[in-house]
Amino acid sequence: MNDIAMQARAILVVEDDLMTRVLVADILTSAGFIALTAADSVSAHSLFKSHDPDAAILDVDLGQGINGFDLADAFRRSSAGIALLFLTHLPDSRFVARASASLPKGIAYLRKDQLFDKQILLNALEAALSGDVKAEHRHDHDATRPINALSRTQVEVMHLVAEGKSSNDIALARGTNVRTVQYVISRSIQLMAIDPQSDLASRRRAIAEFLRATDPIRGD
Repeated sequence: MNDIAMQARAILVVEDDLMTRVLVADILTSAGFIALTAADSVSAHSLFKSHDPDAAILDVDLGQGINGFDLADAFRRSSAGIALLFLTHLPDSRFVARASASLPKGIAYLRKDQLFDKQILLNALEAALSGDVKAEHRHDHDATRPINALSRTQVEVMHLVAEGKSSNDIALARGTNVRTVQYVISRSIQLMAIDPQSDLASRRRAIAEFLRATDPIRGD
């Protein structure tokens, strides 16, 4: 086997939480990968340019600035062949206003609560590297996640309702009419199994609880 064949694959880990970053790097190193770590998008871009990694493992919520989805788009524009794995608390990409279909092709998407089993991460990474991502590597497609029944528009509108915005406010903000907003709210409440006859304050509390339960980032 020549030196090129024996060269370990480099994986860029972009994660703003130190403990998670160290844990993922340790898992990769123990599996024979070269782990490059970055705590923010600026450091990530620098490492990407200097090391040309084979894959990137990206947190979605990177704090201020661009998110992991935006960073992945930038990486793919520069290197079409880079494998991508999102590792996040978010059960659904719509929490960051991204439809699943708009994410880069061939990605893996794992919930961070699966890190208790390092093999889940390694299997998903290998699947992304080989272009053989299956349903088990896409937790954002899990049909059992509570928010699965809602569209991206419904998720965004219900967040506004939970914040206390009126139908008029939401219609103005989204550039649509009040009747459409009211239909979206009515249909969403039905899908959330919230009593439509309850008073406004109770409905808002129920919506907020539902969204917190399905979105750990906002719920923290």
